[in-house]
Amino acid sequence: MAVGFCTGCSHAVTRLEMENSDVVAGSRNVLIEGPLEDQLELRDVVYSETPDGLLQVQVTLVNTDTLSKDPCRLRYRFTWLGEDGLTVDSILSDWQDASVLSGDILYLKSVAPNAECRDFRLSMIEDD
Repeated sequence: MAVGFCTGCSHAVTRLEMENSDVVAGSRNVLIEGPLEDQLELRDVVYSETPDGLLQVQVTLVNTDTLSKDPCRLRYRFTWLGEDGLTVDSILSDWQDASVLSGDILYLKSVAPNAECRDFRLSMIEDD
């Protein structure tokens, strides 16, 4: 799955936009690697701004693996990007752990560390 940039995407993705598209808006910012590609389905990416003007994002995923009784365990990290496309160093870019049962929904949320951040990347890998 490719990763790209969406400079200036600070809007909420409406259901109408999603229904009229085969690709989830913002999906180019989400990288699902390895076996997770067969287990997780990207359902939604929603952008908004906090009252302080910081970009925030929520990514919705579903565990579509109906054969396993074990939860899908993963590590993820949000990397925030400045308007120039360069990464912004932040403690918020550390890897985090998550798990989701078969058929369940997982919401991953992050808020930009400063107002200069205009984009993000979300990377996910399997947690062994």
